[in-house]
Amino acid sequence: LARMYKRTGENLTLQEIAEIDEAGYYTHGDYYFDIFKTVLYHLSVKEAHRYFKKQSEKAVRLEPAVYCLPTWRDYIADCHKLGMDLTDLKVMFPPNLHRAHQNTIKQVKLKADKELNKKIRARFKTLNKQFYFESRGLLVRPAISTNELIKEGKALQHCVGTYAQGYADGKTILLVIRKKGNPDTPYFTMEIRDNQVFQCRGLRNCAPNKEVEAFVKAFKAAKLDKKPAKQRVKVSA
Repeated sequence: LARMYKRTGENLTLQEIAEIDEAGYYTHGDYYFDIFKTVLYHLSVKEAHRYFKKQSEKAVRLEPAVYCLPTWRDYIADCHKLGMDLTDLKVMFPPNLHRAHQNTIKQVKLKADKELNKKIRARFKTLNKQFYFESRGLLVRPAISTNELIKEGKALQHCVGTYAQGYADGKTILLVIRKKGNPDTPYFTMEIRDNQVFQCRGLRNCAPNKEVEAFVKAFKAAKLDKKPAKQRVKVSA
């Protein structure tokens, strides 16, 4: 190791070499070594070790410096997604890596949610015209946003929130069933695929009760089973 550091032109004492070696950047496996090599495009070995040693001390739970490398890699990936200026070393190596990473995680999620909601809003107007329906004291309409789907899933204790991407991409249609007198409270959730009711679930993934069963039957007759109008054929005289 001493000869290797000498080839890099770094003036390290034997004590510093021993400390860096003990940190495990080179000996903890290829996974960590590959990340560390990326760091060395920007910092010297001594600077890199000093940085990650400080970050290990700032972590929520004290951890070996080498374990900060995956956090840094994930943070850099988030920076790329957010278009942050990685030519600035203060951005690339923030004073508090763990806090900066938590911040980029939130920003990436927010950005993703905004993009999903933009797609959902673009679909909503058309879907609402096609599928909005009222009958027997109930109504059904398309889901408005990812937040509504997440709240729907939490209230009814099912997993509809995980379907947001597919809904935004047009792979499925998610409709919410409400009582007309309480239109903002989740009641049942319905999924449409290939112009068929694929599933309809309520609290804890329960099947429709008699009230909802009758409503879904009326909805299908009104919205899904309609045959296209026959084109009139003009007959010449």
